Amino acid sequence: MTTTRRRRQILLEPAQSQRRTRRLFRREFQASLMSDSKWRKLLTLLHESELNLPACIVKWIDWPVPVLMATPSAADLHPPRGFLDSLEFGPFALGSIEWMEFPDVVPTEPRKRNLLLGPDVPIDDRYHGRCGAQQVDRAIAALVMKGQFPLERRDTGLRIIGHCHRIAPERVG
Repeated sequence: MTTTRRRRQILLEPAQSQRRTRRLFRREFQASLMSDSKWRKLLTLLHESELNLPACIVKWIDWPVPVLMATPSAADLHPPRGFLDSLEFGPFALGSIEWMEFPDVVPTEPRKRNLLLGPDVPIDDRYHGRCGAQQVDRAIAALVMKGQFPLERRDTGLRIIGHCHRIAPERVG
């Protein structure tokens, strides 16, 4: 499914899209760790902290490949609705975020940001050294001090977990 087609589905069929997302969630995931309110609080805190976090990687529950996009600001949120408006992908439901990651390094050229990412390709290798550092450690400190978020520090950056996958039961015998 192309990004344009996904955007069109969300804009033209919000009720059907939400029902489809809920069905997918019940089938594939065990628990939701982030509500719409927690996502809004997290993005607002990051925006108000004035940290250098120009880009993030988002993995949606209904999209197989993570995408690199500009970090959403508080102005992109539309309370009380649980939607976020992004320049690259249009509006999407906060509840459809499986995880959001803030990498330690991001491309410095804005037009290179909104590319789909391969599963195991480091950002440095993809952009041949034209990358800048993000203030990930300061973001972790700010988020730990202000709220309880499911944070995971990885070798590549900070990941916020929105939903946990189901664990397949072990077969005995």
